[in-house]
Amino acid sequence: HPPQTVNTNNTESMMRVFRQKHKSTSHDVKISVRVMLFLLIFFSLTGAEHNDDLNIIEDIIVHTPRQLNDKSSSEDLSFVSDITMLLHQTFGTRPKENTTSPDAGKVLSNSSESSSGLNVLLIQTDQQRFDMIGKIQNMLPHYKDKTTIQTPNLDALMESGTTFNRHYVQSPSCGPSRGVQRTGCTIARTGVQSNKLVDEEIYKQNNLILDKVKSLVGFDQILASRGYNCEVYGKWHVPIHLKYMEGSDEERAVRYDSYDFETGKHIAFAKPEAQIAKSLFRPCLDFFKDRLREELRDGEQRNTQSKYPYTPVRMDQRYGLNPGIDARGQTFQIGRDSLSRNFTVSRCQVIPIPSAMKRLVSEGKPWLLDISYKGPHAPSVATGDFYDKIWDARDNLFVPPSINVEHLQNSPYTAYKHGENLRDPDIVKEWMVSYYALIEEVDYYVGEQLRLLDELGQRNKTLVIFTSDHGEHLGSHGRVEKKSFYEEAIRAPMILSLPGKIPAGKIINIPTSNLDLFSTILDYTGNSEFDKSDGASLRRFVEGTNMNEHFDDEVAFAESDFRVPDINGSLGELEKEPHLMVVKGDYKLLISKQASIQTKDVLFNLKNDPFEMENLVGDNGLSASDDVIGKAEHLKALAVEWMKRNDGEKKYFSDPAQNDGEGMGYIAEVDARRTWRQLPIWISDSSIEFGQPVFKDGYYERYEYLYLGRSLVGSLDVTSINVIGADSHLFELDGFEGGNIEGGEYRRVRIK
Repeated sequence: HPPQTVNTNNTESMMRVFRQKHKSTSHDVKISVRVMLFLLIFFSLTGAEHNDDLNIIEDIIVHTPRQLNDKSSSEDLSFVSDITMLLHQTFGTRPKENTTSPDAGKVLSNSSESSSGLNVLLIQTDQQRFDMIGKIQNMLPHYKDKTTIQTPNLDALMESGTTFNRHYVQSPSCGPSRGVQRTGCTIARTGVQSNKLVDEEIYKQNNLILDKVKSLVGFDQILASRGYNCEVYGKWHVPIHLKYMEGSDEERAVRYDSYDFETGKHIAFAKPEAQIAKSLFRPCLDFFKDRLREELRDGEQRNTQSKYPYTPVRMDQRYGLNPGIDARGQTFQIGRDSLSRNFTVSRCQVIPIPSAMKRLVSEGKPWLLDISYKGPHAPSVATGDFYDKIWDARDNLFVPPSINVEHLQNSPYTAYKHGENLRDPDIVKEWMVSYYALIEEVDYYVGEQLRLLDELGQRNKTLVIFTSDHGEHLGSHGRVEKKSFYEEAIRAPMILSLPGKIPAGKIINIPTSNLDLFSTILDYTGNSEFDKSDGASLRRFVEGTNMNEHFDDEVAFAESDFRVPDINGSLGELEKEPHLMVVKGDYKLLISKQASIQTKDVLFNLKNDPFEMENLVGDNGLSASDDVIGKAEHLKALAVEWMKRNDGEKKYFSDPAQNDGEGMGYIAEVDARRTWRQLPIWISDSSIEFGQPVFKDGYYERYEYLYLGRSLVGSLDVTSINVIGADSHLFELDGFEGGNIEGGEYRRVRIK
C-alpha cells in the first residue's frame, strides 16, 4: 500500500506531557487505549482511510469505559480526548464532534473541533467614542466643514462590513464593560461592577461577588474547548481566571498573551494582573532604551506610563510647572510625546501581531486573535507623526455646546471640580489634538493587520470585529473620561466584517449593546449551543430577522454601580447618580435603581437634543406634558421587563441581597420610583412606526408594543382597544385588550 504521511516532529514531546498530565487515568481507559492502538495498526495494514479509522476508535474509546464501569470520569475523558487528538495530529486527520458522550455539550477540554472553523479577529480600543471614525463624522451635520479625524482603514472596514451606529456599552468603565462583552452577562451577574473588581484580592472580600466572578465563562474558554487557538495581545482588564480553561488554574484557554522582545518569542504572561498593556509596553521600551532620550528639557514633563518626556499643553495638570513635578494620575497628562512612532504604546503592542497571525494560520486550526489597544485612553500623549498635522488644524475642530455646563443644574451629574479649562473651547481643542492623534495611530496599525489578513488569504475565513469598551467625554458636560450615561461616554464603535456573509456598507441605527458580542462570536463560529449568556447574537440585525415577537428587542440598556466592597465585604450606599439607562427610538431614560434616593432622573429626546442639554423630567417632572410622562413611564416599564428577563435563578435584580440586603430588590425599587407627575392614564405613544417586517411562512410579520397605565391612586377601566382605518385588517392585537388597571400598574398591548 502507498505509505501514509505521518508527522512525528512533536509526538515524543507531546507524549511526555500526556504522561505527566494523566497519571490518574483509570486502568480501564488505558486498556482501551491499547485496544485503540492495536486497531490503528490493523486498519493501517489493511489500507483503510485513517480518518474513518480514528472516528471508529473514538467511539470505542468513549464507550468502552462506560460499558466496564458505567461511567467515565472527567480525567478519563480528558485523557481520551488528548490521546485521540495526538493521533489525529500525527496522521493529519480530523476529529469528529463527540455527540455520544454523556457530557456532550459541556465544556470539557480543548480537543473538540468547532463546527464552523471560522477565525475571529477582535480589534479593541480603549476609550474610543462612537463618533471618532472619519466616515461617521462625515455623516453628522455638526462636523460639516470642520477638521475631521482621518481613519482611512476603519472607513474601509465600515465599507466592507456592517456598522452598528447606535451601539451602547453595558457599563461606562473599562473592567465592567470588558467583563460584559467577554462573558455576555449583565453587570448584576458578572459582579465586575468596578475596575477594581477584576482583582481577586478585592472581589473575594464579598462572598456574593466572589461567587459571581468565579462562575463566569468567557468566549476564549469556549472556543479553546472547541479546538481554537486563542491569543490576546494588549489590554485585558477582566478577571484573570478567564484566561484559563473552565475549572482549571493551569490549563490555558488564552495560549499566548505576551512577547519576549529579547528572543522574539510569544509567551504566556504568568503574573496574575488584569491589565497587561503596560507589561508589553515596559519590556518594549526597556529593550530599546539605548535609542531613547530620558532627560527632561525646558517645558517637558515625564509621562508616568512610559517614563519618558513629553511636552504638555494647557489642559495638562503640570503645564507651566518646573520639569519633573509628580503627576496625580494619568487623566490630565496631555501633550506631544518625545518618543517617535516606533516606540509608542500602540507600536509596542502590535510588534507581536504579524508573527502571531502567521503562526496561527500555519497551524491549520481555527483561531481567535484579540488585539486590544491601550489607546486612546489616558495618558493622552501622542507621537509627533500623528500629532503635528492635527495641531496645525486644531482651530477648526468641533467642540460641542455642552462644554457650557449651565444645563447641569437640571442633571444628576456634576462637572469636574477643577474643570475651568474644560469650559474653554481653545484649551479643549488642544486636548482633542492628542485624542485624535492616538486614534489615527491605531487606525494605521489596523490597516497593517487587515492587509496581512488579506495577504495570508484569511479575509473570507475570518470574522473581523472592531469595537471599544466605552467612550470619552472630552470636555462635554464639563467631564473627562467616562462613568456617565451621556452619549459621549456610553456609546462606542461596533463594526462586523465577513465578506460574503455580512453585508458590506450596511449601517444599522437600531440601539444595540455590547452585551451581545459574546453571543455574536459564538453564533458565527457555530458554537451557540454553549451560549448561556444574557445576550443574543447581533446577526438578527445584520440579516434583518428580528421581528420583536416576544418583547421589544430594539432597546439598549446599561448599568452603573461602581461600589467596591470594603474589608468587611460591605458595598456601602449607592451613588447619587443614575444606575440604569434605557434607550428606545429617539428617547433615553436615566433612572436610579433605588426608589427613595434623592437624585434627579433624566429623559432626553436625542433627535431634538443630540447634545443632551435639556432634561425633560428632573426639575421639569411635575410640569411635563402627558406625552413626556408617558414616554418616561414607557422606558421605565422596559427597564423593569429587562430586569425580569435577566433575573435568573439567583435573582440578580429581585433579591435585596444583591444590594447588601437593602431595599426591596432592584425590580421593585425601580417599579416604585416615580419623580414626575402622576396621571390617571398614561400612554407610551400617540403613534407607532412599524420596523422592518420579516418574511416568514409566506407572510411578512412584525410586532410592536403599546404600553398604557395609571400612576395615580385608584383604578382605570379599559373597555376595549381597537384598530381602525382602511388597513386595519392587516393588524392584530393580543395581550391586554381591555380590563382593569390599578394605580402604579401598566399593561402591554402587542400589535402584529
